[in-house]
Amino acid sequence: MQPGRLLRLRALVWAIVFASVLQFAYTFSQGVARALRGTGPLEFVFAAAAVLVGLTLYVVTVWAIERRSPHELGWARLAPELAGGLLFGAALFAAVMGVLVAIGAYRVTGPTPAPIWSELEISLLSGVFEELLFRGIILRLLWIAFGIWFAVAASSALFGLIHLLNPYSDIVIALDIAFEAGLLLGALYVLNRPALAADRLSHRLELHRKLCFRRAVIGP
Repeated sequence: MQPGRLLRLRALVWAIVFASVLQFAYTFSQGVARALRGTGPLEFVFAAAAVLVGLTLYVVTVWAIERRSPHELGWARLAPELAGGLLFGAALFAAVMGVLVAIGAYRVTGPTPAPIWSELEISLLSGVFEELLFRGIILRLLWIAFGIWFAVAASSALFGLIHLLNPYSDIVIALDIAFEAGLLLGALYVLNRPALAADRLSHRLELHRKLCFRRAVIGP
């Protein structure tokens, strides 16, 4: 946002408008993706295309309306952070599940091979769209309007609340997501600044827990 009069009001209104537009694109993509479930690789191809459209929408809108380059996407760091996220996600979830096995809260019954396309589609769509929404738009613009602490707290709370829309969710799960995932990813954005750096961490955790452990921890 350009500095000037009514900066707080402009940032807040723009956050609502921008987030609403991207949320519509995300909701539409989810609907089409559900219709394609069971079609194999086509699910992943559609998800990749939808993510490309979402990223393009974000970049073009920031250029056209905010008059700046979307440096928060952090393209130059994509490859190393992608590799690092895969390794970190694997190690973290293996450690968590190892503790659960040790205390008797989880039992390994596999291996049970299953198609990966639906898991890839869900992880890709939720990983990119949700990070663009909650860190790229909401946290960033609330930071401009009200400061860093309010921005992190509000974006984390909204991140938890939106997950109440998921099947079998409840207020305890929403609070858990707000405090653990929302604050973690918000802090990562603040410290690192590229929104997709946070996305890569979130996405890797989603992918590992779905493909390796079949556990619903964050999201659908």
